[in-house]
Amino acid sequence: MASDAPHWVEVAARVRAEMARANLKVTEMMGVLHLARPTAYRLFHGQRPYDLQQLDLLAAWLGVDVEVLIGTRETAP
Repeated sequence: MASDAPHWVEVAARVRAEMARANLKVTEMMGVLHLARPTAYRLFHGQRPYDLQQLDLLAAWLGVDVEVLIGTRETAP
């Protein structure tokens, strides 16, 4: 990830990576976060930042700690 990218772009990349590991789709994320498709896709692609409540819900859904999504801790192998 480029160091000059906004932090939320890096967070979105981590969310995408965790969703890919779990074989989950954006349409499923829409239900978890109760979002319309355009908003979910903007978040997923890093066009807007997730808020802390959304990150907490996603972390629980993905079975990881929020720290993994925000990048302060690595994913367990």
